Amino acid sequence: MSSSPTDARRCWPTTDPLYVAYHDEEWGRPVTGEHSLYERLCLEGFQSGLSWLTILRKRQSFRAAFEEAQEVRVRATALRQTAREIGAEADKLDKFVQEGDDALAMGDVESAKASFSQCLEWGIGLLRAQLRESLSKADELVATCRRLDIDPTPALNKLSEARTQIDAENFGVAHACIRDGQAVAQKALGARLNKTLAEAAENVAHAKKLGSDARSAEELLRQANDQVARGEYLAALDAVGRAVERVESAKVVEKRFIDLTFKAETTIRNGKKYGIDMRAAERRLSESMEARRRDMAEGIKAAEDAYRLAWDAVEAFAPNLKGSLEVGPAQLNEPVDATLTLENVGKGLAKDVRIRVLGDAEAEGVPEITAIRAHGKEVVKFRLKMTEPGSIPLAVQLVSHRVFDDKEYVQETIAQVEVAETPQERPRKLLANLESRCPICKGAIKKGFKVLQCSCGRDFHELCASRVGRCPVCFRPLGNPAE
Repeated sequence: MSSSPTDARRCWPTTDPLYVAYHDEEWGRPVTGEHSLYERLCLEGFQSGLSWLTILRKRQSFRAAFEEAQEVRVRATALRQTAREIGAEADKLDKFVQEGDDALAMGDVESAKASFSQCLEWGIGLLRAQLRESLSKADELVATCRRLDIDPTPALNKLSEARTQIDAENFGVAHACIRDGQAVAQKALGARLNKTLAEAAENVAHAKKLGSDARSAEELLRQANDQVARGEYLAALDAVGRAVERVESAKVVEKRFIDLTFKAETTIRNGKKYGIDMRAAERRLSESMEARRRDMAEGIKAAEDAYRLAWDAVEAFAPNLKGSLEVGPAQLNEPVDATLTLENVGKGLAKDVRIRVLGDAEAEGVPEITAIRAHGKEVVKFRLKMTEPGSIPLAVQLVSHRVFDDKEYVQETIAQVEVAETPQERPRKLLANLESRCPICKGAIKKGFKVLQCSCGRDFHELCASRVGRCPVCFRPLGNPAE
C-alpha cells in the first residue's frame, strides 16, 4: 500500500479531514473537564462495533442532542426548585430529574431528554394547579374585604398580575404576586377586625361595670383573636358579633331586673302611704336582691313575683261601685223621678264619682258625688225622660277614681224600664171577689181579702206588692195605688 509523506507521520493512514483533525488535535492528548470527559465516555460507549470515524462523524449530532437535553434539564430543575419554594409536592419532579440524570450518566441522551421533558410537563401542570388554588384563597380574602366594605383594589391588582404571570409560566413571579395580594388583603382585614375587637372589648368592660355576667362574651372575644391570628376572618367576625349579642342580652336582662325592682319598690311605697299591707311584696323583693347575685334568672322571677304581689295588693285597694236604679211609672217623653242607690263594695274610697245614663232616655239633674267611702252607700235622685216606648233597657255607667293615683274605674249596672205611650192605669186597692194565688209569694187569696190589683188584672197581697214594687208578669210598678 502506497503512502504519502504526510501519511508517514501519522499512526494510521487516512485522508478524511475529520479523522486527520482528530489525530492531529485530540488523539494521544489528555482529556480534562467534566464536560469533555463525559463526552468522551459517551462516544466510547457508542463506538462499540463501529469504526471510530463513524462516531466522529456523529459527534456534532451527539453534542447538539446533549446540549438540548441539558437545556431541558436546566428548565426542569428550575421548575422543581420553584415548586419547592411555593410549597408544592415535588417528589414526582425529583423522580423525573433523577431518571434523566441516570440516563445521561449511561449516555442515553434521548431517554434523559424524555425524562426531563416529562418533569417539565408534570411540573407546569402541578404549579398551575397549586397557584390557582392559592388564587382561589386570595379571592376569598377579597370577597371578605367587600363584605366588610373594605376597598379590595390594591389586592385585586396584585392578583390580576399573578394571573398574567401564570399564563406566561412565570410561576415564581406569580407566586410572589399572590403572596403580596394576600398580604395587602390580610392587613386591611386585620386592621378592621382589630378595631371591631377593641370596640367589642370596651362594650364587654362596660357591661361588667354594670354587674352583668360577661364571661361567655369574653371567651368569644378570645376565640376571635385566635381566629384573626390564623387568618379566619369571617369566623372571627362571627365570634365578635356573637360576643356583642351576649353583652347586649346581658344588658337587656339587667335592665329588666332594674325596671321590675323599681316598679315593685314604687308600688310598695305608694301602697304603704295609704295603709295597704305590703309585707308579702317586700319580703319577695328582698329575696330577689339576694337571688340576683347567684342567678339572674332567679332574681328576675323573684322581682316579677314582688311586683305582682304589690300590684295585686294595690288593685284590691280600689273602689268598686254597684248601683240599683228605681224609676216611677214612666210615660213616653214625660219626666219621671228616678232613684239610684250606689254602694262602694271595694276596699278603697271612690272619689270624683260621675254617673252616665246610656240608652233611650235623657237624664236631668244628675249630681256629681265627691266621694263614697269603702263599704259606704249614697242615694242619688234625678229625673229621666224616656224617648222610646216599651220595655227599655238602660245602662247606668259609674265612673270613679282611686284616691292615691287617680286611676279611673268604670262599672255598669243595667235597669229595665217600662215606658207607656199613654198614661198608665194605676194599681188599685180592693177586696178580692175571686179566689186566686199571689203571683209573688204563691199564697192563696180568698174572697174578701184586701189585695192590690195590677193594671194587667192580677191580684197581689198588699204586703207582697209593697215588698217587690213591680209586677213579675208585666213589670208594671205596683207603687202609688189608687183606692
